[in-house]
Amino acid sequence: MANPCHMANSGSSDNTPPWVFKHALAQIGKHPHVDAVGPVEIDADGICLASVSIRTNLPTAWRATGESPTGVQLVEQVVFQFPVDYPANPPKIYLRNDFNRSLPHIQPGLPGDPVEPCYLDGDPRELLHRQGIGDIVNQLVYWLERAAKDELIDHEQGWEPIRRDVIDDYAVVEHSSLRQFVQKHAAFRFLPVEYVKFIAPAEAQRPGKGYLFYGSVLPETVSVNRKSLGDLRVSQASSKGFQFGESIAIFATPGKLPSGDPFVCDQYLPETVTNLSMLVQQAHNYGCGKQLEDALSHLQRQTADISTVTQSIPILVILCARRPTHLIGTSSNLELIPYLLETPAPMFTDDHAATPVHPVALRHAISPQLLRDVSGINTTDDRILVQLGCGSLGSKIALHMARAGLAPSVVADNRTMSPHNAARHALVPSKERFNILWMIPKAEALADAINGLGQSAEAANIDAVSLGTDKKRLWKVIPKKTWAVVNSTASLAVRDALGALPTAIMPARVIETSLFAGGSVGLMTIEGPDRNPNTSDLVHEAYEMIRTDESNRERFFGINGDLERQEIGQGCSSTTMVMPDTDISLFSASMARKLLEVRQQELPESGQTLIGRLDPDGLGLTWTSVNVGPYHCIQAENDPSWQIRISPSVHQLISEECGRYRDVETGGIIMGSASEIRKTITITNVLPAPADSQRSAASFILGTQGVNQMVEDYAEPTGFTLHCVGTWHSHLQDSGGSPRDYQTAALIAAKIAIPSVLLIKTPSGYRAILAKDD
Repeated sequence: MANPCHMANSGSSDNTPPWVFKHALAQIGKHPHVDAVGPVEIDADGICLASVSIRTNLPTAWRATGESPTGVQLVEQVVFQFPVDYPANPPKIYLRNDFNRSLPHIQPGLPGDPVEPCYLDGDPRELLHRQGIGDIVNQLVYWLERAAKDELIDHEQGWEPIRRDVIDDYAVVEHSSLRQFVQKHAAFRFLPVEYVKFIAPAEAQRPGKGYLFYGSVLPETVSVNRKSLGDLRVSQASSKGFQFGESIAIFATPGKLPSGDPFVCDQYLPETVTNLSMLVQQAHNYGCGKQLEDALSHLQRQTADISTVTQSIPILVILCARRPTHLIGTSSNLELIPYLLETPAPMFTDDHAATPVHPVALRHAISPQLLRDVSGINTTDDRILVQLGCGSLGSKIALHMARAGLAPSVVADNRTMSPHNAARHALVPSKERFNILWMIPKAEALADAINGLGQSAEAANIDAVSLGTDKKRLWKVIPKKTWAVVNSTASLAVRDALGALPTAIMPARVIETSLFAGGSVGLMTIEGPDRNPNTSDLVHEAYEMIRTDESNRERFFGINGDLERQEIGQGCSSTTMVMPDTDISLFSASMARKLLEVRQQELPESGQTLIGRLDPDGLGLTWTSVNVGPYHCIQAENDPSWQIRISPSVHQLISEECGRYRDVETGGIIMGSASEIRKTITITNVLPAPADSQRSAASFILGTQGVNQMVEDYAEPTGFTLHCVGTWHSHLQDSGGSPRDYQTAALIAAKIAIPSVLLIKTPSGYRAILAKDD
């Protein structure tokens, strides 16, 4: 490849640019700030190098000398280096070799090499494809004019860190943790480093050190002596060209001036460091040169007689520069500037110029704040979130939350991973050690994944149903200060267990997520304040919503709407719902988005039931959301262990009916569901009294005309999930059940096997008599 700083005059027939380059150069030549294009050279690899004269329009006061105070000339000779695959990729742009490197927005480079400006805050390739080569010239001209006026950065916005865009080697650090090491006095520290080298095949290696370096710097100090240095490990390169090892980083920080003021470096320095001698000088410019020299001397002394380290060890050097203002995007004025060098044992020699040094880019370590920033999450809320169920839906929701920096603190599931989980689980099995690493408890596997995203999650290998029988066990899995519990178990037993827990024992509100109808319907419920309505109430509200929706009623309540047995091995089956991973991913993403919304704001002031439906084309979801107020909850007069929960919509219907019959008793039929396990009757709707019903001031007699058909027409579309759970009638006075009411309850109990209730509406509230054959 031709060097962009050595241009040859074109003219020979074999050096004529192809049409695509000619066209680009013609467009560049039409730009009003371009005085001339040429010479042009095509090198042996087909790369086109074109010199372009750009007029910078310096102010009149600077034209006499031909350059600005920052060294930008009236006419700058710029080299456009077009790749062979242009216009798929944009040209690289180089300024003259002696261009002022002490300006911001300049990429690192070797002394004497052409200067590469960082002329665009973005991807030049995207700009080329969006606006064309002319807009690249626009950006370059704008950059040169701002460089001439020393306006490449706005100090009110902050200090622009030294550019590292073109550096392939990088180190991952927790910036805030390293900055905490910086004190008033200059110092150096040794930090542990885990690294991997990627050693490319010989034909693909670039000039230089021959490998790419990726390191992770741990934010903790370590003592460095003969033993620790001798213990540094370097594994052999794998067949894929990766070599893993452990090393150290030198972190050198500035201190104070003789005056006592902090040492501040308020100028950009040319980023041309190529050896250790130049690095030490650069460190002096940042106020930490002596500290770097002390660290290097310490390493040299400690390794003077070490022979166990036979290979060269890569060492990171991170210099800290204190800037006059905060860095852009941060609240800190401390800039971390990393480099890489490699030395055998004994480490270093007195001739520091003989040790090559390479600039390194910094990457933020994975942390909750980084993930929140990238996700656009504007909360630092660390309240406890508990995830019950780590299967296909639960694992996806938990990892969506984790990738947004708001991972659950506890993940609970009592099952282990199985091969069939690979079809839909958020985690991916390892091919090399499948049987060992995949067959572990689901909770542990999910917790490990969350930990890998820079957050901490405790795994609870426990059946959530058992939490209701042991308060200590409950509070270990669901601490008292828990913000919310996400139940993704798809278990009726777990829902009942959570719904039965008193608020005093478990105050955290439950958010249930589940799928129905072969993955075409999703349900998400959020309990109300003080857990009223609770998770079971809200599912019943969903049943009512689906019951009146003809388009979804059949697939929700039909024979394919629930779980089924799926064969997972010879003689083995699992209760699951057959559906593709794509559908689960659609619903899990929507549910996690809702979780993120309420996490950034607050949980709603009422209960919520959300039903999502897969669109006919399978490309999206349509959600319906209903707010649900608190249920009216009473105990049966004749058995206080039983609870009757009355939907607010039912309360409104009953109140309206009583308003129409103020002077006589009235009533009707109540629909809902009864659970002997929870000892709860949930009332979700009322049917009107038959036409032959009798009303008087002293009594209400429910008629029978058309009752059976009316009840069946209501219950049959729900697969009798919702059914008749008793009757209701009003009393004109605040009185409980009459002898006649109790007689009626006994007759009902004798005829009906399932528990039911006689609900009494009084002027001040409700009374209830349980009809149950014991």
